[in-house]
Amino acid sequence: MQLPEVIARAIEFHRHSMALKTWLSMDRIHYNQSGNPLAFADRCPMQIEHWDETVDGEISESAMRAKLEALGYRVTRYVYPPGTYFPPHEHAVAKIDGVLSGRFRMSMGSHSLILEAGDMLHVPKGAVHSAEVVGDRPVISLDAIKETAHGSQTRA
Repeated sequence: MQLPEVIARAIEFHRHSMALKTWLSMDRIHYNQSGNPLAFADRCPMQIEHWDETVDGEISESAMRAKLEALGYRVTRYVYPPGTYFPPHEHAVAKIDGVLSGRFRMSMGSHSLILEAGDMLHVPKGAVHSAEVVGDRPVISLDAIKETAHGSQTRA
């Protein structure tokens, strides 16, 4: 195998690996570890965005806060100690949970994933979900709620 072919295969493998971690909305195609499209029933409804240092710069609390605020979100910082668990619940507003450090398991329906530094999970209004700190390190999280021009929370 020639070096360019090895590089092309490595890039393709990386693309499929990222597809496993980067779940998009339900109307997008999702792939399994083999790179094959998942059946509609097996698609994950969890939309996650990963910090991209080439676009957003080095990850920091101030940088993530600035990004979320620029998108029109009101941001609150939380620190959750090891053992913290939030049972299934829902919110009357759409929000984003951004993780700055630690590991945070988020579950919606039968789907679950672990957020780490730089991961931002979009939680739709009314989506029943649960969360728990994984491991022995606290989670530092930015909780972002979309606001209207009048400063109130959106209900969309």
